[in-house]
Amino acid sequence: MAIAILFSSKDPMPWKEVLENKLQEEVYIHPVDHHVQKDINFLICWKPLPGSIEKYQNVKVIQSIGAGIDHLYIENTISKEIIITRIKDEKLLEDMYEYVLAVILAHIKNVNQYHQDKIISRWKPISYKRIEDTAVSFLGLGYLGAGVAVRLQNIGFRVQGWASSVKHIQQVKTYVGDNGLQEMLSSTDILINLLPLTQKTENILNRALFSQLNKAYLINVGRGHHLVEEDLIAALDEEKLIGACLDVFRDEPLPADHRFWKDDRLSITPHVSGITDKHSVVTQLIKNYRNMQQGKPVDHMVNLEKGY
Repeated sequence: MAIAILFSSKDPMPWKEVLENKLQEEVYIHPVDHHVQKDINFLICWKPLPGSIEKYQNVKVIQSIGAGIDHLYIENTISKEIIITRIKDEKLLEDMYEYVLAVILAHIKNVNQYHQDKIISRWKPISYKRIEDTAVSFLGLGYLGAGVAVRLQNIGFRVQGWASSVKHIQQVKTYVGDNGLQEMLSSTDILINLLPLTQKTENILNRALFSQLNKAYLINVGRGHHLVEEDLIAALDEEKLIGACLDVFRDEPLPADHRFWKDDRLSITPHVSGITDKHSVVTQLIKNYRNMQQGKPVDHMVNLEKGY
């Protein structure tokens, strides 16, 4: 049994070094020699290139190094017999919380607007909101969504969230179903998307959803394919939204000629809201590898019917 790393947009060598140091055995980097492929049973993946997974006929477990698994399926066919698992990491959660908090505070204290004013030398004080007066709503209450929601609740934000199934989260009001979504959106100042990307959630940030908001601010830290881009611009024009911070995009890197770059109502960051730390998750990866070798269940296995 052996491990191979399949990355397309991340340097695999530091991960190989950390894993080999802990495992005391060789870890391969894709592509591997043909005679070695048959020995690979455990794949560690981030955005694997199209057709790369299929080369490993004896793989038993695919380990995503992110919180999501949608990146695995881009032009890759994965057997239903293969176990897929993902990362749940406290440091990743803390990073996401700090990112979201920074974005919210920059918005409610008008930092984004003052940045624009500086460019044109305009001195114009604006009334601001306080934490206690700000209603933050979450789309998605999984590991990251619930964790960030609780942390924001603990510092005084009025927090609520919507999910596909009933959730019981301390002091966070939760909603389910279309009626629940409508009720939540009607009382939203900040809307944060942390949904997994599935067939049901793709394009969920659309005109129908935005029409239920009233001068809200959007933070998309889910996936780029959640957002219908032209509907976002329409919602900004209609003031259903008064701005947005986007960390994820349909095409990454965001093309230099994309209209989002020149829209002052949008803040853009290059998919940095939460980056997996190899040192933080290496124990988790090795545990799953050893469990696979011993025929034990792996941690954080994905429900393929749900997609997360």
